[in-house]
Order: sequence, then C-alpha cells, then structure tokens
Amino acid sequence: MTMPDTCHLFDHLKRVALASLLLIAFGLPAVADMIGHGGMIRSLRISADGSTVLSASFDHSARLWLFDEQSTIRVLDGHDGPLNDAVFLTANRIATAGADGQIIIWGGPEMKIQKQIRAHAGRITSLATVDNEHLISGGWDGKIILWDLSASKAITEFNMKEAVVGVAITADGKHLIAAGRSGNIARWRLSDGIRTARLQAHKVSLFQLQQSANGQRLLTVGPDSFVKIWDLEKFRLLHEYGIAADRRVSASTVNHSGNLLAIGYLDGTVMIVDANTGEIRRQLQADDGPVWSIAISPNNQFLLSAGRSERIRVWHIASGDRISVSQDTSQARPTPWLESKHPGARLFRKCAICHALTADEPQRSGPHFAGLLGRQMGSVDSYRYSATLQQRNIFWNRNNLERLFILGPDQFLPGTKMPVQKISNAGQLAKLIDYLEILTTPD
Repeated sequence: MTMPDTCHLFDHLKRVALASLLLIAFGLPAVADMIGHGGMIRSLRISADGSTVLSASFDHSARLWLFDEQSTIRVLDGHDGPLNDAVFLTANRIATAGADGQIIIWGGPEMKIQKQIRAHAGRITSLATVDNEHLISGGWDGKIILWDLSASKAITEFNMKEAVVGVAITADGKHLIAAGRSGNIARWRLSDGIRTARLQAHKVSLFQLQQSANGQRLLTVGPDSFVKIWDLEKFRLLHEYGIAADRRVSASTVNHSGNLLAIGYLDGTVMIVDANTGEIRRQLQADDGPVWSIAISPNNQFLLSAGRSERIRVWHIASGDRISVSQDTSQARPTPWLESKHPGARLFRKCAICHALTADEPQRSGPHFAGLLGRQMGSVDSYRYSATLQQRNIFWNRNNLERLFILGPDQFLPGTKMPVQKISNAGQLAKLIDYLEILTTPD
C-alpha cells in the first residue's frame, strides 16, 4: 500500500472512530450501515437469493456482506490497485478486477484466491459472467476478452478500438455487448468473434453501461444525463429519458426485469424511475456527496447506495425509509438470550439485532417484540410500517411466523421492510418460535 493510500485509510478510520465517540457522548443511536471500506465503492452486486452483497472498492479490496445483518462476511484483499468491479460466478465463487489489470477468482469456504490472471494492459473497467466457467472482461486498453476460467486462458479477444466502459451478455448467451468511452456500443457473436452491429448510443460520450439480470435490457448513461434503455436481443433503442438534466449522473442500475431504474447523482441524490414511462417514483437523499454505486435487490424491494461516506446504505423503495441495523449505545437493554440455554436462544440473536424486546427500549430498525404472539400485524403505534403491513388484518401466531421464515419476508409480506431471511430447517424454526413465545409472552 502506498503512503497516500495509507493516509487515506487512517483518515477514514479516524472519522469512523470520532463519529462513534460523538454518538456515545451525546447518547444518540448509532446507525450501522455496511461500514469497512476505506475508499469509494465502485461496484455493488446482490446475490440471486438476496442474502449477500458484494462490493468492490478503491481501497484495493472487495467485501462480502450479510444483507440482513449488514455485517462483513469476508474481506477479499489481493489486488495491487483500486477495484472497479466484482461479480458472482456462483454463490460460492467470485471474480474481481481493477486497475492492476488482474482478474482474481475467489472461492471455497474461506473465499481464498483460486486463480490470478494477468488479463489487460491497464485497468479493467467491467466484468460479465457467461456461465460458471466463462467470464468477459473489458479494459481501458480497448480489449474485451472471453476467458475460460477452468484453463485460465483467453478464448477470444475483441477490439473496441477505444476504452471500454462496460460489457454485457445477451439472455441467450450468444452475443457480447460492449460500450466505448466515445459513446459507441457494439455487438459480437461469441461463437466466432464476428461483430454484428455497432451504433452511436450517445452523442458526446458514454460512461456507464448496466445490464438487467435477466439479460434482456441494457441501460446506458451519458454526461448529458440522458438515460437510454436498449433491447439487448434486437439491439435497438426502447426508451430515452432526460432525467434531472440539471444534475450530473455518477451511478446507475437497472432491476432484474429491466422495468425499474435507479440513477445516482453527484449531489448525493438517487432517482428511482419507471423504465417504461420515465416517471420518477421516488427521490432519495442517499449521501452528502457523489453517489458512486447503486444496486436493486432481486425482489425489487430494496436499493443499496454507496457514496462519499464510503459506506453502503440500504433503502426501502416503497417507503423511502433507510433500513439500517440500529446499535443503540445510550442505555443498556435486556439481553436474556445471551445467557439462556434454550436451544432457540442462539437463533434469536439475529432477531435481536433489529428488534427491541420491550416497548420501553429505544426503537430499533424493526418494531419491538413485546406481546408478539397474538398481536395484530402492523399494530405498534410507535413504528412506521410499510403500507403492506398497515393493511393486514391478521395476527402473529405460530403458523404465520413459520410461513414468514419458510417463504421469506418478501413472499409472505410483499413490500415489507424486513430483509430476506429464511429458515429451512423445521426443527430449528420450531425452537426459535418456542423461544420467541417464552420471551414475548407477559408473565
């Protein structure tokens, strides 16, 4: 690590420590976003099941996070320069790339380095997965390369003839799409490397390309703040919108199906936009400076943003609420689950992160659990529920708690603020509900 990088990291750690001391001194509740990176976060990805988050940062590292706890699982530190992208190859395998021109493949229970590939002469700007063993990389050297990861070798090399700002794969896996810095986008057949189309997508230049997870739609953004939606299969323009033309775009993303966009700006705002109509559904003040990366969860309920603060924040799209795991330091709280020998006590620890046990405790990110069994959904007066729960005339009982964790919150209560959590083991789920009943039933 160079001296400027070291100083930057120390400054970041001092800021975090000072903020924590001020919160404790003034008795304020700390907000626990995903904190740990010491530089701007250039890429955010969410796993297909919505359980984990993958981030790539200018601090030379990538991180895996638990979505529901907003806590670090692993730090992936192996590059010699800032990272620009990181992608899931499988649930247990990751590829990272950045300014050092390397692709690193991580995997196994401890997420260790499995392969290091010297891929480009200069920075790699973006990655796209073809399948578990084939990866596309695009670089500042104008090259797009199709890799066979099992053999650690290049299969085909494509020449964009200008710096590549983004790469994508069509839904059928047969074509590669790449965007160049000058505003061009081009398409090649992967089978023989022949270019089948090229067009000028933006008049001046192009600095972001994002693909929907289903591989059917493409989002391009230029410095003129124009946002364009493309049909990847037919390679034609579907929609074009001038959204917040008085602001400069700094980040963008598109949801799984391609019908919802999120656009981040240098002033820290994020616009959530209907991709088919251009209607702004919601505006968030996500940061106090540039928003560098954003992502939408697979269930379309949450947005992740990362900006000047160097932390990842979680937002509930329907309500606009910031969903952060509260860590109150102003007063002690009852923690009987830490001493209990009940087999459900250990499972309850995750519930305790977001929920107070009593109505007298400070409000956490979820409603308190006092009198939970038999309580009507959405009935705690002090808590601002999502519209879904406000309209529910049903009650919490064992059956509904089982359905919540078996189906997942997003399926049992569409629109809920509760991050995706599932318990597939029937025995463990029964123990948790037994313990919940003990803790929340009045003496």
